[in-house]
Amino acid sequence: MTNDNLKQQKDSQLKAIYSLFILAVMGFAILLLLQAISLSRTQINYQNELMNSVSQSILKELTQTMNTQRLKIALFLSANQKAFERQASNPKNVDEKGYIDLLHKMRNELPSSRLYTIISPSGINLLEHITGNFLPDCLEEVSETTQLGQQQRLFLHRSKSSAHYDLIQPRHPGNPQKGYIFVAFNIDFIANLLQKYQLPFQQLFLLRNDKTGFIEVSSETTTELVGTNILDQQTLADFEHSLSIPNTRWSFAIRLDPQTKSQLLNKALWQSLITWTIITLLLFFVLLSIKRNLESKYISQLELNESRKKAEILINSVVEAVFSVDRNFKITFANSSAKALLNMTTPELLGKPFPSVCELYNLQETQIQSFNRLIENFQDNQIPEYSNLTLKLPDLTHIPVAVKFALIHDNEAQVKGFAITIEDLSTAVELSKRLVYQESRDSLTGLFNRRHLEKTLSKILEHSKQGLTNSRPAIILIDLDKFQLLNTSFGFEAGDEFLKRFAILLRKSIPGNDLLSRLSSDEFAVIIKNAGDQELVSICENIKSAVRKFEFDWRGENLNVSICLGVVKIDANFSDINDVLSAADHACRLAKTKGTNITQFYETDDPEIQLRTQEVTKLTDLKKALNQNNLLLYRQAIVGIDTNNKSQQKYEILVRIKDQNDNIILPSNFIPVAEKYGFMAKIDFWVLAHTFEYLAAQGERDSALYNINLSSKTLSEKRLIAFVESLFSQFSIAPSRINFEITETSAISYLENALDFMYAMKSKGCTFSLDDFGTGLASFDYLKKLPIDFVKIDGVFVKDLASNRNDRVFVEAIHNISAQLKIKTVAEYVETEEIFNIIKDIGIDYAQGYHLQEPEYWYSISNNNG
Repeated sequence: MTNDNLKQQKDSQLKAIYSLFILAVMGFAILLLLQAISLSRTQINYQNELMNSVSQSILKELTQTMNTQRLKIALFLSANQKAFERQASNPKNVDEKGYIDLLHKMRNELPSSRLYTIISPSGINLLEHITGNFLPDCLEEVSETTQLGQQQRLFLHRSKSSAHYDLIQPRHPGNPQKGYIFVAFNIDFIANLLQKYQLPFQQLFLLRNDKTGFIEVSSETTTELVGTNILDQQTLADFEHSLSIPNTRWSFAIRLDPQTKSQLLNKALWQSLITWTIITLLLFFVLLSIKRNLESKYISQLELNESRKKAEILINSVVEAVFSVDRNFKITFANSSAKALLNMTTPELLGKPFPSVCELYNLQETQIQSFNRLIENFQDNQIPEYSNLTLKLPDLTHIPVAVKFALIHDNEAQVKGFAITIEDLSTAVELSKRLVYQESRDSLTGLFNRRHLEKTLSKILEHSKQGLTNSRPAIILIDLDKFQLLNTSFGFEAGDEFLKRFAILLRKSIPGNDLLSRLSSDEFAVIIKNAGDQELVSICENIKSAVRKFEFDWRGENLNVSICLGVVKIDANFSDINDVLSAADHACRLAKTKGTNITQFYETDDPEIQLRTQEVTKLTDLKKALNQNNLLLYRQAIVGIDTNNKSQQKYEILVRIKDQNDNIILPSNFIPVAEKYGFMAKIDFWVLAHTFEYLAAQGERDSALYNINLSSKTLSEKRLIAFVESLFSQFSIAPSRINFEITETSAISYLENALDFMYAMKSKGCTFSLDDFGTGLASFDYLKKLPIDFVKIDGVFVKDLASNRNDRVFVEAIHNISAQLKIKTVAEYVETEEIFNIIKDIGIDYAQGYHLQEPEYWYSISNNNG
């Protein structure tokens, strides 16, 4: 392409780029305007979602608090049953002192309670002579509750000086004919609840459903709504969200602060304007950069055109030295390269015997190779070239060469002579040396690379194993902290320059005869050939001291770095270099957990290293067990306590691991590792598949019911339902024989998945147990939400029943509430006869523990006959 064409091309490209710049700026302006509008809408929608989340959270906490208060009332009634029975049976004899004493006890259990009274089945206040007459609202609520048998429409009652709400429930659960307990509570916690969940820009109100616009409680103290108890229709229309509260006359209503919507749009527009300005500036700088690049390419192309003209002159010459000799090997022709190679003129060369001008050596021999012998080999064996020769020049220097032979024929096809081409290999040999150098060096820093370090480390380890050395070698792994952040913040150019300077710093900080190498982008290693512990500590301190003083200045920014060091003393105990490098990496990672500029020696008796090593070992054992099917299934009986009820035998499936030495590993030694590294789902799916397979193989020999545990990770698997359904289809196991045990925590963590799985399996006929019940945050609440058939009371409440009264009260409460919900109870950790008798006295349905049966071996792949 001519220079004129190049200029036209450059101008055309610049014009196109200017047009694209204008279009891009205008396009971004439009897009950002649309984005601002969309963003403001998104933020308003987000506020609506927050309102929904806030209302759900308030509803949940309010419901939990009310349920807790009702439960505490039930427990207080149970604990003071005789006192309440005396007051209910002879209310007129109840004096103020006896009432006050019992009220004080109640307030100790229920701090927010104000008063209590006992109500007859017909709604009469039996303690009216002490508590006074009901307020009209209270009387209305009492009348409605006694008619329905339960309190369904809770609301606040107001006097001139205060407000409260009442909880009314049967004194005997499930038997309202024996009368009710009435407890009045302060409303402070409701107001606090609204304040607790109030988010910026939101106003929260508790409104009456049956009185339009009537405010019960509000989060506001300084708005235009304060000072009135009734909201007009226009104000109610401003509320974006409302949620009715079940079993009450209340609704939560939430609205955005009136100025928020316009502020959101204005903020989005300003952000878009700032973003557009920044993008425009960036595009402008990019435009300048592209323009400079085009002009630079234009100049380079002009220079290239000039170089091509020169190359056209040089291309006609031959680089190799070319000779022609006659049958007597006298030189008849030599090109310019040949003359330059030998530093001789044409008259000096022509007619001279070739061997007298060019003495050739074989690189692998010490004597001069006979030129006649080379020609004979060529003629006899047709060896056209030699690439391993050395040429002795007239000035007595030696260069490596490759020699090619070809026959020259006359017109009658007779050999007239020979063409000899000599290629100077000096450059190629030098390049080869460079390649060898580069193969063992890091291209950026010039340090040895990982390949060279591994070779050196392998030799050192081999000598240690063979006892060929008395030296004390070690390796120090140096890890740069947050190097990727430097690359991200300042670019790869800054990162590369930093690594170069850092490599120089390390080279100056270690002994000169030790090997320094770069292993990866931010890792370096030093092989210390011979050093004791104190010398190693000193070397590490030298390195850290140098790094602390090191300041990397990049375009006016001073950057400091920190490192972590992992030190391993190399001895014959390591099986290979991978073990050594793994140990160094292990030590380095442990150093990172302790801070910056930390040195960590790898010591096999270090507790922290032992702990991490044990964890890795357990994970390895678990992987092997899963891959090799070395899991074992045990079972433990779940015994019915009522001897008159001959129910079907029940078992819980338990899993164990058999290691390579046939030792049995208990769950406590591998379940935590499985949960940490995501292997619980694999274990659960293995247990499911092999339990179904073995039950099918047993046929009529085993008709027991089996409980199978499912972890939270398994419940989160979308394929769980299809997998279990395929097992039922494949092995034809009656679903009624399978009970799935899930923990309260796992059910809460994946509530939607858990409910989907539970309803799918319940529809087939399976049952469910809620395991470890009582240890969660909202146990009783989830008894209503989850389709549970059995509650397994956590062993923490069972194991001390004989000595802990509170545990007994809690177990009784769980059993009583479960019984009301028609849920069977199972007590775990029944270890003694005394505990068994206590849970039998309470009325627990089933028991499980070492007192009844220790876990027994049931199934493994290697012995599937049980």
